[in-house]
Amino acid sequence: MNLIFNFSHIICEIIHKHNKIAYEKVKTFFQVNNRCCVIHPTGTGKSFISLALIADHLDDNILYVTSYAKDLQQFESKMNEYLGDCENVDTCL
Repeated sequence: MNLIFNFSHIICEIIHKHNKIAYEKVKTFFQVNNRCCVIHPTGTGKSFISLALIADHLDDNILYVTSYAKDLQQFESKMNEYLGDCENVDTCL
């Protein structure tokens, strides 16, 4: 479990400061809710927030939803690069 925490900390180190703030807010929000949406401009690192959260919850079932096929392909590529094969994560359009 310690490895997962350290890994998400590394991801948080490479994202923008505003995304670190959003990451912490999402973690707090998930303590009482089971879904969340982060709305930030294109190209500001939202996918790294998702990757950090997935790294924190590798034992949970996760559904990642996006409305664009290209975004989904990019996210799946990043997920494989940073987290490897995540059998607990389903993605959909």
